Amino acid sequence: TAVRVFADPFALLEHDRIEGGEYRWQTTGLVDTALILLVAHADREEDGIEVIRIISARRATSKEKRHYAQNRSI
Repeated sequence: TAVRVFADPFALLEHDRIEGGEYRWQTTGLVDTALILLVAHADREEDGIEVIRIISARRATSKEKRHYAQNRSI
């Protein structure tokens, strides 16, 4: 389910931090019609292909849902 946030054309991608030389990101996006998830992930390239490693995923908090909705309406 978590991987589907990347299919949301309105997904919010935000830099989170660098850990062990690896850039960590948070993407908030809509899955199905009513579920908004926040997915923490790292991106890397393997053999010329971008690979997304999902670290964790959870339901977005009320604050994160508002942030997503505000940016979606821009």
